Amino acid sequence: MSSSGIIGTDQDIGASDEKTASSERIAGGATTSLTGELRLMVHKNASLARTAIELLDLYLCLWECYVTRSAAMIRLEEERRLLQSSNDWLARENGRLHEACTNQALLLWDRRQTLDSIQQGVFEILQSSDRFSNQMSELSRRTHEDGLD
Repeated sequence: MSSSGIIGTDQDIGASDEKTASSERIAGGATTSLTGELRLMVHKNASLARTAIELLDLYLCLWECYVTRSAAMIRLEEERRLLQSSNDWLARENGRLHEACTNQALLLWDRRQTLDSIQQGVFEILQSSDRFSNQMSELSRRTHEDGLD
């Protein structure tokens, strides 16, 4: 058996391999597998065995690279899809939070206006009360002065 374990020695390739290779043929003369083609080729010309093994090893290496890259691309596409989904959710949440912040700012502005109005009213009442108190003090003083005269 060879180093790759796929194609046997000249002794392994006998009449049974010819049957296998010929049974792998389908209508129109096409083979169903690469190994079947290589077995048939090696059986017809044993000197090509080493080249066939090297080609098969190269093919398997390329296939492994293809499968690895394909899996990586599928993984990256899934990751991109998840990131896009997360980004869409974040954009929606950002809009919702921006709207909530705007509503809170309007509510705060309204409450600040109400507080300013209340403070102004209290200030005016205190000023009015202070004037009333001054007027009462003035009236009391005059009354007291008039009573002394």
